[in-house]
Amino acid sequence: MKTNYDVIVIGGGPGGSSIATLLQRKGWDVVLFEKAKFPRYHIGESLVPGCVPILQELGVFKEMDEREMQRKYGITFVWGEDSTPWHVRWDETPSEITKNYTFQVNRSDFDSLLLKNAKRNGVEVHESTPVVSFIKEGNAYKGVTIKHNSEKIDVYAKIVIDASGQTALIGNLEKTFEIDEQLKNQAVWSYFENAGREDGENEGNIIIESSEIGWLWYIPFSNNVTSVGWVAGKNQFDNRDLSTQYFDRLEQSSLVKKLLSDSKNIDKVHTMRDWSYSSSNFYGNGYVLLGDAAGFVDPLFSTGVFLAMNGATLGAKCIDKALRNEEDKEKYLQLYEQGYKSFLKKVTDFVHFFYDASLQKDKYFGKADTLVNPFVEMTHRQEFIYLISGLAGINTFEKEVGIENE
Repeated sequence: MKTNYDVIVIGGGPGGSSIATLLQRKGWDVVLFEKAKFPRYHIGESLVPGCVPILQELGVFKEMDEREMQRKYGITFVWGEDSTPWHVRWDETPSEITKNYTFQVNRSDFDSLLLKNAKRNGVEVHESTPVVSFIKEGNAYKGVTIKHNSEKIDVYAKIVIDASGQTALIGNLEKTFEIDEQLKNQAVWSYFENAGREDGENEGNIIIESSEIGWLWYIPFSNNVTSVGWVAGKNQFDNRDLSTQYFDRLEQSSLVKKLLSDSKNIDKVHTMRDWSYSSSNFYGNGYVLLGDAAGFVDPLFSTGVFLAMNGATLGAKCIDKALRNEEDKEKYLQLYEQGYKSFLKKVTDFVHFFYDASLQKDKYFGKADTLVNPFVEMTHRQEFIYLISGLAGINTFEKEVGIENE
């Protein structure tokens, strides 16, 4: 292993592997350190259409289709004043992308696919190699100390990208995180076999169902397995064990309960903290934050992977220009932060509004109108789809900050 590179990426998830691939393609010498050995389990299994352009750019969309991953043409909601299920389809809204579907993914397979793609593109990848500390000169990040085969090694680079997920190594070290006090939630989930599906092209829809306490997700995979989760405020759980509370929520649901009627629970009940947060800054002297290491928003609209991967596309462009133009370095890193923070805030604002599950659908559509700036005239319903699909984020990430096609 060398000890000097242009770019160090910490973390081999979707954001880290994507930005590493894109920067390597731009001619930079990139090394990626991942603490785990892939494949490894991860939650966050439903992709939005805003991911499609980067999946195509990386060259993996076709392979995902060939693997027959579950296609996702839209979302089914059991939400709002009327408890009757309602559907939205991605192709209802004007779009600049070439596909009208995305995928439900097993994250161990999906993340491994992206990391292997990074290797194919020339990124030097080291798995089972945790970053144990940072090398700093004053407040400037100059590199990392890794643990590799029981040996500690110092590795230097022009810039360090923290894509370490909710471990958030740099953000926690610099104490830059701001917690959203209204979205201090907890997620509980498990997996079921032989669960029901909706009809026709809706069979691959994620289902989002409001509950008396929190809300439920229902994510169907192509292998006859379904991920079913419950999200609620940390103060909404009682003293019973989480498994009992989880199955009680499923029993009291409507559409989810119906679809689970002939299913078999095949896994333990998982749980994790689901607090929304954001770093006060997304870059600093010698480093950039990406994905959950920069900020996390409630998974109501499945935007986590989108934020990481499209943050990677913007980040690769801005970091490339910053490294080539030392005098304008600050300008380009500011553009990265501006674009990333802008859409993260829009999604967070909309999640806050949408959490009121007592409104008429038109109220949700109207709120979306106040948050997006579509490239063509749209109805409020189309703007709603444009926002939750991530398609609005593609414009925010690049076009609105002026980095597109520079």
